Amino acid sequence: MARNDPGERERLRAEILARNAAAVESALTAVEELSASEAARSGWLGDIDFSEDFAVIRENFHRAQALRETADTLSLLDQPNTDDRRLLQEANNAIADLEAAATRRVDLIKQCAASARGIDVSLDDERREADTESKRAELQAKLNAMLFGVRALGDRTRADSGVDAVMSRVHAYLEVKQQIRQNPQL
Repeated sequence: MARNDPGERERLRAEILARNAAAVESALTAVEELSASEAARSGWLGDIDFSEDFAVIRENFHRAQALRETADTLSLLDQPNTDDRRLLQEANNAIADLEAAATRRVDLIKQCAASARGIDVSLDDERREADTESKRAELQAKLNAMLFGVRALGDRTRADSGVDAVMSRVHAYLEVKQQIRQNPQL
């Protein structure tokens, strides 16, 4: 970039402003998602107020932008001296620190939204587990009752079973026949 190219500087400034605006927009979206979460609606997250966070984010981005504009103007002066270079370096460091602090806060807000989604997943899992346990208890009770009925019926039918009577007679016949074979004088 040419040192005194105002068009390139303006393009960079617009790019930085757009990036900072996108960061703020992503934090606003995260707050909307968080506020819509079951965790927030059911009170698990308490009072959700990120107004102070957004004030700090905006203030840091505005300060960084003001520093950048002033530093850019200083850097356009001919014959920069040692103080100019030192101040520009300090300004660039301060800009980086301010933008990093704002970005960290944006990331923390997004992390809050992700945590709320995690709570929602946990609440859904708990509901599913409770529903499964309820169904399990109901089905186990029903199956136990059915098995009790089958056992009771099984005991009753064995005594009256035609199969048992015929099979015992067949067994008796085969036993008598075998005894006759073993002892033909009978």
